[in-house]
Amino acid sequence: MANKAAGKGYENESFYENIKFQFFGIENIHVMRSSLNKLIEVSELKIPSMNAFLTGLESSGWLKHVRSIIETAVFIAK
Repeated sequence: MANKAAGKGYENESFYENIKFQFFGIENIHVMRSSLNKLIEVSELKIPSMNAFLTGLESSGWLKHVRSIIETAVFIAK
């Protein structure tokens, strides 16, 4: 919403006919990069354990991002 208010980072619907914007919860690049970095840290643990990996994976939020992207791809494909 901040980008729209500033006139950047957002397509104006009035430029197109017969469209409706759909937002599917895909985060911005900064959030995605942070999440990926957390996932990489977890995958590089010196003394890995399944519990530590799964906990780190969950806290990274990476699976949430992957799900959002897949849901969006399914919508587009349909």
